[in-house]
Amino acid sequence: MTTPTSGGGKTKFTPSGKHNACPICGRIKDADCRISPELVLCHKNTDHKVGDVIDGWAFTGVSGDGRTGKFTPHKPRQKEPEILYGYSDTQRSKRYYKNGKKHFAVQHLVGGSWEQGAGPDPWSLYFENEALAGLDCPDSDGVVWEFEGEKCCELAVQGGLLAVSQPGHAHKPEQRAPRYQRLKNGGCTCLIYLADNDKTGETKAAEAVKGAELAELTITVLRAQQIWPGLPPGGSIDDAPGTVQQRVEALREYVSNPKAGATEPAPASAESSPADADEQFWFGLEEYAIELHRQDQPIRKRHASIRAYAYSQGFSLKDNEIGFVDKQAERKLHDWKDGYDASEVIRVPRTQWFWEGIFLLNRLNLLIAREKVGKTALMCFLARTWLSGCAMAMELNLAKLPKRPAILIAGPDQGLADWSWYLAKAGLATETVIDEDSADIQLIPEIKKIWPQDAPVFLDEEGIANIAKHCEKHPGALLILDSLATLNGPLGLKENDADFAEPMRALARALAPHRTTAILIHHAGKGNEAERASTASRGSTAITAAASRVVQLAWLNEKDKTDNRIALTTQGRAAKPVGLVIEQEEACQFIKVGDLEEIAKEEAREKSRNSLTERQELALAEVCDAWEEGRHEMTAAWLVERLPAKYTGDGATRKARANLDQLYGKELVDKRTLGSGDARRNMYRPWEADLGEVRLRPLVSPEDPPESPDSPNPSNHGLSEEQLPLMSPDQISAEGKEGAEGVSKTQPVVRGEDDPHWGPRPTTNG
Repeated sequence: MTTPTSGGGKTKFTPSGKHNACPICGRIKDADCRISPELVLCHKNTDHKVGDVIDGWAFTGVSGDGRTGKFTPHKPRQKEPEILYGYSDTQRSKRYYKNGKKHFAVQHLVGGSWEQGAGPDPWSLYFENEALAGLDCPDSDGVVWEFEGEKCCELAVQGGLLAVSQPGHAHKPEQRAPRYQRLKNGGCTCLIYLADNDKTGETKAAEAVKGAELAELTITVLRAQQIWPGLPPGGSIDDAPGTVQQRVEALREYVSNPKAGATEPAPASAESSPADADEQFWFGLEEYAIELHRQDQPIRKRHASIRAYAYSQGFSLKDNEIGFVDKQAERKLHDWKDGYDASEVIRVPRTQWFWEGIFLLNRLNLLIAREKVGKTALMCFLARTWLSGCAMAMELNLAKLPKRPAILIAGPDQGLADWSWYLAKAGLATETVIDEDSADIQLIPEIKKIWPQDAPVFLDEEGIANIAKHCEKHPGALLILDSLATLNGPLGLKENDADFAEPMRALARALAPHRTTAILIHHAGKGNEAERASTASRGSTAITAAASRVVQLAWLNEKDKTDNRIALTTQGRAAKPVGLVIEQEEACQFIKVGDLEEIAKEEAREKSRNSLTERQELALAEVCDAWEEGRHEMTAAWLVERLPAKYTGDGATRKARANLDQLYGKELVDKRTLGSGDARRNMYRPWEADLGEVRLRPLVSPEDPPESPDSPNPSNHGLSEEQLPLMSPDQISAEGKEGAEGVSKTQPVVRGEDDPHWGPRPTTNG
């Protein structure tokens, strides 16, 4: 058969079978899979991520009808090598490739391991020592060449030039100047700068000119495109034709030619049009912002640097413009995907719970409460319960424990002494008393890292990278963060500004690949305890919007200091709100008291019970007594009989019925209506009493029975067989027409024991 492929051509397939197994699933029992050398359509094998490789075949998507997965021969992309350039024994630059794109990073040595970032010490030029040694030679001409990047610098040195390049950070003119000053002090009389063939090359050349001017060093700028016409964008000596020696000779010849016309760039030349100058400024500013991100500068310092750069170029930027430039730079640096469209299959994780209905698994959750309600204690309780392998906590399901469980605690809000108390009480650490003043704390192995107040981590770029590094080592970890205000403290952000939530979003992006469940503690606003979880937060509403799930803790009865019950409520994505009442019995030990809505109703009923009038209170007592005595329901007429001193006169039954209905409105008694027309009657029993337990109330004492009345005919009393009430006709008529009550939906009659004064009732089979 022939089947059109996604490319619009025709591909000849052979069906799977006994002698032609599907290379993906091995199917031989039927012909449901289709196989060709360049494409396999595997029946129902659609649950893969694009790019997944199975036995040499790469999954590329799902067929149009959704029945088959499409697989093509896997052609592995050749992995680009990672190259390291040493600047000193403790400093190096790294060139690597991510998703086919070239990236650079700087690292410094800390305690025997390489950490991201430039570190505290200043950096030299690449090959600076070699250049200074060459300048010290008697035959030196005092010329040093500067190239963009270590690779180009190495090629130039191989060709016999004294060459240097800047490190992968700190390219501002004032940062370049000390390096140029060292060259000048070493005997350099002229710096020749070779600019790459792109706008970035022009921007960096302009920075080099300003830096050399600050060091009072003569500089000449050459353009790679002028020396080797036809270079690709961004090209330099590494893309030039010929051997290394031929490329270096071309540079020397160009410099020796008086018609070379080397010029010094300016940020915006006099001949440039205003549009060109603006374009060059914005391009240079974006490149500068990208460099700031590479240096892991905190957001406030980064914004200040962007503003200063703009001022130096004669531009003034508003706060929102600076924020836009900063975000665009972050997007380009991390190569974020530009959205999704209908042409691709988008794989997303299914909604799963860490704690059923409360905290989402593998997402960022926000826990809000006032001080000392029990936020930290609850987190320690959940962590211990989860690590114990318990399937439930307070009657709610817990996530399955992974093979290698891990807990990370970013808790700069509390000191180690406070944390150790909570962890020891929850069984997450053991305490060994040394003397009256100190004790040794040993964390359980599952706690992989804790950052307390005296060894903190913050939600700046460096801190988020540090947290993400540990989450990468421990996929599926539980991350507890306490608290947002402290974690954001050094960033200089205002809690009421929307920017205060930005570190939360950055954290969520960093954690997403590692399946981390993060619970971030934040304080509730004063006086906001009665608000919904999403609005109880202190500060900007952007804080709650940045979290997938918002959980609030608040005292159930704020004014009653002896009531230790806690209301736990939720709001957020993926599920309906939940309301529980919990209580901390002992330190870090919680129990579920009940459902918040039911407890609130019960307390409202109790409040209503305490505010009843005397007659309402007596009526309620009679309803309860009648039920306790024989599971009898109360009627208004019977209430008048039982309380003749309280209900007198012609309107006695009406008053009794009013009191009973008032009790029903307060949810202190239940009510049902029987019959229709003049035979319609309301029956009352205690609130939530089981209707199935109702018993018929006899008319008089069995020791003194009256003459039996005629057997009732339901039709004579306006009742059908199905509406026959649990009262005799005499009981019904005893209330008179005054007893007729408002109609509610007629409830099914529950027949109790037979009344000895009635004739036999109709029976039905079954």
